[in-house]
Amino acid sequence: MNRFTHAAFAVLMAASIAVTPLYASPAQDPNNAPAQNQNNTQAPAATAPAEQAPQGSAAPGNGPAQPRMQTTPPEYQPPAEAAGPPSAPARTVPLGQQKLNRSAFPDMVAPYEGVHLPEPMLTNTPRIEQLIQNGKLMLSLEDAISLGLENNLGIAVERYQPMLDEANLLLAESGRNGLLNFDPTFTSSFSLEQQASVVNNPFFGGIGTLSASGNPVKTPPPLVFGHSFSSNFGLTKNFALGTQSSVTLDMTRASTSIPIDLFNPYVQSTLTVQLTQPLLNGFGRLANTRYIIEAKNTVKIGESQFRNQVITSVTQIAHDYWELVYAREAVKVGQVTVAADQQLYENNKKQQQIGTMAPLDVIDAQSQLATDQQNLVQAQTVQLLDQTNLLVDITKDPLAGPLQGLEIVPATPIFNPAPTDTSLEAAVKEAMQNRPEIEQAELNLKNAGIEIKATKNALLPQLNLTGEYQSVGLGGLERKTSTTSAIVGPNPLVPIWDTTIGAPSLTLFEPLAVSTTNR
Repeated sequence: MNRFTHAAFAVLMAASIAVTPLYASPAQDPNNAPAQNQNNTQAPAATAPAEQAPQGSAAPGNGPAQPRMQTTPPEYQPPAEAAGPPSAPARTVPLGQQKLNRSAFPDMVAPYEGVHLPEPMLTNTPRIEQLIQNGKLMLSLEDAISLGLENNLGIAVERYQPMLDEANLLLAESGRNGLLNFDPTFTSSFSLEQQASVVNNPFFGGIGTLSASGNPVKTPPPLVFGHSFSSNFGLTKNFALGTQSSVTLDMTRASTSIPIDLFNPYVQSTLTVQLTQPLLNGFGRLANTRYIIEAKNTVKIGESQFRNQVITSVTQIAHDYWELVYAREAVKVGQVTVAADQQLYENNKKQQQIGTMAPLDVIDAQSQLATDQQNLVQAQTVQLLDQTNLLVDITKDPLAGPLQGLEIVPATPIFNPAPTDTSLEAAVKEAMQNRPEIEQAELNLKNAGIEIKATKNALLPQLNLTGEYQSVGLGGLERKTSTTSAIVGPNPLVPIWDTTIGAPSLTLFEPLAVSTTNR
C-alpha cells in the first residue's frame, strides 16, 4: 500500500506540472505573437477571455476537459527607420519692402510719399488643406517647416523691422535727430513795400517860399514817397567734418521821390558766403555722423533679429514634430502594454479559479493593469497636446473649420543622424561666427563705443574758425541832373531882424561862391 500511495502521488505531481504552463501568460511565447498594425493609434479593447469547455466534458481523445488558452496579445513593432536624413530643399525667406530712398525723378513728390503696406493675412494658406487625406493631415517635416514659414505671425512681424530701421537711417542721414542738418536747406523770402514819410530836413524839403509881396508863405512839411521790392535766397549745407556753409543773395529794387539819389529807381544786390569750421567741440566725422553709423548698425541688428526669428521658428517646428512622433509611439506602446496586462489578469484569474495561483498574484496583475491604463491615458493626453502645439506652429488659425478634430499623421520616417567628426572647439568657433545673438551683441557694443567717443568730444570747449565773403552791387536808372552848390555866408549889408515881416531876414545868408555840376 505504501508503494502504491507513493506512485499515485508522483503521478499527480507530474500531471500538475504538465498542466500549469497552459495557464501561464501566452505573451512569453514570441512565436505566437502576431505583428501589430502600425497605423492603429486607438486603444484596443480588452481581449475577451477565451471560452472554456464545460467542466466534466470530455474532449475527443484528450481525456478530462481543460481551460482553453487565450489569444496572444499584440506585440509592439518599432517604426521603420530611414537610411539617412530626408532631403532639405533650400529656402529663402524674404524681408519686407526696404526701398524707402526713392528717386525724385520723374516724380518729384515720390521721396515724400508714405509707404503703403498691405493688410496682414490672418487666414491659413491653402496648402494645408491640400495635405488632408481621409480625414487626416498627412504631414512631413518639410511640409511642416514650409507651412510654419508661411503662417508664422512672429516672422511676419519681424519681416518689417529692418524696414523701420531703414526709415530711421534716412532720418539720421538727414541730420534731423543730430547736431547738424545734412540735408541742403534752401530758403527764400519776398517783400513788397509802399510808403510815404514826412521829411524834417531843409536839405530835402527847403526852407519855405516867399509870396508876391515878399512875405514868407508857410507850407506843410514835404512828403517823401518810396517803393521797394525785396527778394532773398539762401542755401545752407553742412558736412560730416562739422563744416557749416551758407550762401545768401539779397536783392532789392526801390524808387524814391528824393531827387538827390544817383539811381532812381535802383537795384541793389548783396552776395554773402560764410564758412564755419569747429576746431574742438564738434570737429570730426565721428562727432557729427554718429547717429548715421549707429542707424546702419541698427539695420544690421534688425536683419539679425529676423534671421534669429526664422531659426527659432524652424527649430520649434522640428522639435514639436518629433515630439508628436514620440508621443504617438508612446501611445502604441501603452496600448500593447494594456492589452498584455489585460490577458495576464484574465489568465491569473482562471488559475486562481482552478487553485494553481494565489489571490495576491491576481491582485498584482490587476494593479499593474490599472497603472498601465493610467499611463496610456497620460500618453494619449500628451499626444493631443503635442498635436495642438504643432498645429499652432504651422497655422495662423488653428481653429479653422477643416482643422477642428483633425489627426496629424507624421509622414517623415525616423532616421539616425550621421556621425560627425567636428570637435567641440570647432563647433564653438562656428557658433560664434554664425549665431545671430553674438552678431547683435557685437553691433550693440559698437554703438556703445561710438557714444563714448562722441561724449568725450562734446566735453571739449567750443572753438570755431569762421570766414566770410560779401559782394555788393548797385545799379539802376541814372538821373541826368544839374546840381548847383553854393558856399553860403552872412551878408553884412542885411540886418539880422527884418522888422517888416517880424522875422529873421530871408537874405541874411547868401551864396558867396556858386558851382554847377552836370551828370
